[in-house]
Amino acid sequence: MTLQDLKNSILQLAIQGKLVEQCANKGTTEELYQEICAEKQKLIKEGKIKKEKKLPEITEDEIPFEIPESWKWVRLGEIVSVCGRKRIPVGQKLQSEPTSHKYIRVTDMKNGTVLDTDTKYISDEIYEQIKKYTITSADLYITAAGTIGSVGSIPKSFDGANLTENADKLVTYSVNNEYLYNCLTSPLVQEQIKSITTKVGQPKLAIIRIQKLLVPLPSLAEQKRIVAKIEELLPYCKRLESITQQPPAQSRWVVWTKVQNKQLKVASSG
Repeated sequence: MTLQDLKNSILQLAIQGKLVEQCANKGTTEELYQEICAEKQKLIKEGKIKKEKKLPEITEDEIPFEIPESWKWVRLGEIVSVCGRKRIPVGQKLQSEPTSHKYIRVTDMKNGTVLDTDTKYISDEIYEQIKKYTITSADLYITAAGTIGSVGSIPKSFDGANLTENADKLVTYSVNNEYLYNCLTSPLVQEQIKSITTKVGQPKLAIIRIQKLLVPLPSLAEQKRIVAKIEELLPYCKRLESITQQPPAQSRWVVWTKVQNKQLKVASSG
């Protein structure tokens, strides 16, 4: 079992509702879903976001596995707004000299965040032409061209930065961003992304296909507990990377056994 296999196993348990004990007395998923829908409708009426086309109903054939009864299968576009991007004007270039306008490229998007090791900027002139296409620290990003399906958050130092045309921003509503990040990086969603990415020419991931992604939605309280449990287990994954004294197979087995033991305690008490 590789390090990535271990991480994937943890995320898979999380989105199946098997990583933490179920607590149905702290708000329901349906209440959360209705709150998200109401918030989006309010913003549409205020003209802050555009009205989106109705997404197709989820069919039984699409559901990949059972989730707790208190959870709900949703399409990603039901709980976030997926906002597009715009290429910088033809003939214009990014620059290394700092201006008031940072520009985030796909190459800056690593390990679930944005690196600041080689930040690029745009001029005031370019900014005026693409100023609607920015992203905030409250949003998530998802890469949609070249590198496909990488997801991450925006550091406060990049709040309000312009976003490359090769990524989309996910504006969330009453959802825990860390839960959503873990969900979108899980094998369930990453396999969906692979299957719906266009293969003609440069691989691309259309906005409508991102909106149609199938994700499991627990209550907000459940989301927070799942995130806390993942954060508790991930140090074991990092430890796996650092172990060099034991034979590789033995090292992985020791760490994986600890993760399994923690998970079994949850399952036996549920």
